[in-house]
Amino acid sequence: ITSINMKRGKRKPLKEGKATLENLIGITSEGLSGISVHPISGDMAFIAGSTIVKYSPMTNKQEFLFSKSTKSIRCLKHSSKGTYLAGGEGVCKSPQIHLWRLEDADQYPFLSLKAHKFGILILAFSPNEERLVSLGDSNDQGLFLWNVADGTKLAHKKLSSTMSSLSYSDSGEFFLTAGGNMLRFWTIR
Repeated sequence: ITSINMKRGKRKPLKEGKATLENLIGITSEGLSGISVHPISGDMAFIAGSTIVKYSPMTNKQEFLFSKSTKSIRCLKHSSKGTYLAGGEGVCKSPQIHLWRLEDADQYPFLSLKAHKFGILILAFSPNEERLVSLGDSNDQGLFLWNVADGTKLAHKKLSSTMSSLSYSDSGEFFLTAGGNMLRFWTIR
């Protein structure tokens, strides 16, 4: 890496070593699903392109999670006990859902899920953290239920209208989707 002295126009090599990202300023989220707060620590996660920034307000420090793709992440969700963080890619073909196990120090996901054809809008974990629901955007209109442990697709449904909200019940027995003047109640068997 070299820097340029703007006054003299001379290049000055920086000390040998590795360049690292220390802080990131900016956010690329669209709406509320681009920010997620850890339910126990209060640390927050937000999106910056294909990178997720974990910020601790207590220490004023940032850490970074990277997807294995260069596609922008659109939505984030912490699991109810804070074990996992999921990030869904936005408006693109064949988007992925990336899952990080937060107790691991790994900056890369332990699992990436593929099934949506276009963008992913919202993610929701079951209260016991065993399942994840993903809702596609208006171009995709897919609804998928996943096993978090191994990434198995448990169920899927092509929706006839665009949904804009998703919420899991506290009991974990059902979840709701809403949008297009419609509220849908989904049971899990």
